[in-house]
Amino acid sequence: MSRIDWNLARAFCATADAGSLSAAARQIGLTQPTLSRQVAELEAELGVALFERIGRRLVLTATGRGLLEHARTMAAAADSMVLSAAGQTQDVSGRVCISATEAFSAFVLPQIVERIRRERRGSRSPSLRPTP
Repeated sequence: MSRIDWNLARAFCATADAGSLSAAARQIGLTQPTLSRQVAELEAELGVALFERIGRRLVLTATGRGLLEHARTMAAAADSMVLSAAGQTQDVSGRVCISATEAFSAFVLPQIVERIRRERRGSRSPSLRPTP
């Protein structure tokens, strides 16, 4: 097999994350039988069992656990593609203006702004500077 169908990988990832076919199907807007077929098709294409079926429960196999991170990487790439197509980025940037009382500005906001500065250090976004 040279290529993975994203729909099959998405079905696998959603099922693993949701813990059941019915919950995953609701989450991604498919019927449970369709999702079940997609997971079974991915297992057939890969030639491995991704889940153990224990009654109505699905439990990831060791192979499934190993492949799940790859499926999550594909999901993140697909999400990034959608954001890029929409002209958006995952960076948080821009100007924020906060209106607050004098007491709140003096005693509460400095700690919040300092925490945000610490979290953003090392990023490419401009530093946070208060506007007079």
